[in-house]
Amino acid sequence: MIPPATDRLDFRYFQKTDFPLVQTINKDEQATRYVGGVKSDQEIELSMKKYLSYHLEHQGYGYWYTTLRSSGSFVGFFILKILVETNETEIGYRLMPDFWGMGIATEGAKALVDYCFQHLKTDKVVGVTHPENLASQRVLEKAGLVYQKIDQYYQMRCTYYSINRDKWMQR
Repeated sequence: MIPPATDRLDFRYFQKTDFPLVQTINKDEQATRYVGGVKSDQEIELSMKKYLSYHLEHQGYGYWYTTLRSSGSFVGFFILKILVETNETEIGYRLMPDFWGMGIATEGAKALVDYCFQHLKTDKVVGVTHPENLASQRVLEKAGLVYQKIDQYYQMRCTYYSINRDKWMQR
């Protein structure tokens, strides 16, 4: 399953031919600033394997190659995966800096939250960010998630946001 398109965004599964764009986004200092920094070619190859297969191992979840509907331009990717530390449904995203500040992250994050509650029948959706990544925190808030705490995720200190089904239905 793939999240439905939004007004401006199309989602699809990654393909092997997307590797050059995966390299571009994972070697961009701005795009990777809060997720461990620029990746080596070996790290990117491992990430690509995950992007290509996660949805096969976890039905309804995945890493989705995302484009602008109007032009087909690659904007980045959106993620729906299991947060290992808590076994909760986590949303995430990484966009090319050229597409920052346009509301694209918020539009995609809202689409993933809706997809979780409408299609996957999830009870709770979470998002974690680096504590200094205020832009990502605003995206999560605009998508309906609420700050809960700071804790350890991915071997680092992160802010933790969540929304449950009841709150989502009240929006």
